[in-house]
Amino acid sequence: MKIRDLIDTVHLSYNWDVIEKIPEFAKLRECEQNPKWHSEGNAAIHTRMVCNAAIKTIPSLDTEWHKEVFLAAALFHDIGKGVTTNIGRDGNWHAYNHETEGEKITRWLLWDEDIAKREAVCSLVRWHMEPLNVLKSKDRLDRINFLAHIVPSWQLLIYLKMCDIVSSIRGDGGNNDTDLECMAELLRTTMAMSSYRSAGIPLRGKTAWDKLQKSGKPRIAVRMLIGLSGSGKSTYAKRFSDSAYANNFENCVVISRDSIREELGFCNEGDKVILDASQEKKVSDVFNLRLVQAAKEGKDIVIDNLNLKRKYRDAYKNLLKDFNVDWYYYYIYADNISINLERRDGVMTEEILKNMIMNFDWPTPDEYDYFEMYNSSKNDNVNESKD
Repeated sequence: MKIRDLIDTVHLSYNWDVIEKIPEFAKLRECEQNPKWHSEGNAAIHTRMVCNAAIKTIPSLDTEWHKEVFLAAALFHDIGKGVTTNIGRDGNWHAYNHETEGEKITRWLLWDEDIAKREAVCSLVRWHMEPLNVLKSKDRLDRINFLAHIVPSWQLLIYLKMCDIVSSIRGDGGNNDTDLECMAELLRTTMAMSSYRSAGIPLRGKTAWDKLQKSGKPRIAVRMLIGLSGSGKSTYAKRFSDSAYANNFENCVVISRDSIREELGFCNEGDKVILDASQEKKVSDVFNLRLVQAAKEGKDIVIDNLNLKRKYRDAYKNLLKDFNVDWYYYYIYADNISINLERRDGVMTEEILKNMIMNFDWPTPDEYDYFEMYNSSKNDNVNESKD
């Protein structure tokens, strides 16, 4: 699915006949909302109101690219309520973490979209609640800077939240004027962060991990390959044996769970398998030992696993916390899922790949020092982001 299937950007209208037949959107009609904040009705009604507000906001945007992204973000912003809405202990309707789940659903539904455009929409969906939280933050400027490096533009995020606010009818007798005024003021005072970007990913990374020089430890590069099964990570890993990428040929080691599974006799060469918990633990033990040993020897390291979950990526950082590491993230992808399936013919199913996508934590700038996306279908780099 692509944005143009859902939105007519020429005539600035939404194709509601198509949208409402998509199960994830149809489910929003069943999602009640707390009338204190949303007396307008269910999540589907609210979504329509936000989309109408977004159309009125379009003249404030500079480029067709940003207009399309913005209209899509308005449509998808509450898509996560379909899987998070329930009645809380207080007897009211809640949709906790709907923005986090919404990002993943959006990524799945727009998987065939241009990746930069898709991730721009996903970032706005994921962080659309944050502008109001920024006002309560003790480190307001740091938080704004963080968000400005994730979303395609700070203004788009503010405008999206303003559309959200104006489309939420209070049922407690109050109004949203104060919140709208705060958003307008926040926008005026942060215009220095207004430059639009041509791609929906950060221009530069900024790791939150300790960068103090560890005495006596060599400086090493750890290259984290990230992508679905069949995306081309292992093929891409081979390029780092080239001296252009490692300090020298002998100083680069590729560590892969698949290779370790083969070495331990759990599968044949080239097989892609999922083992039981005890077997996977043995694989992890060997993997972790090799990772730390390579760091001790001052080698540059390539981690060739799925690496879709942040908790696993953070676990590597914890293992190497005493070393001087520059973290390089490489997101490897194919043009569409059919290519992944073809590369894993007979082993992988679309349902398994969907599950991977729905559990994918897109990297954020506090994780890495360098970020690059690589299209294995076209043998072409999409974007580079350097400190």
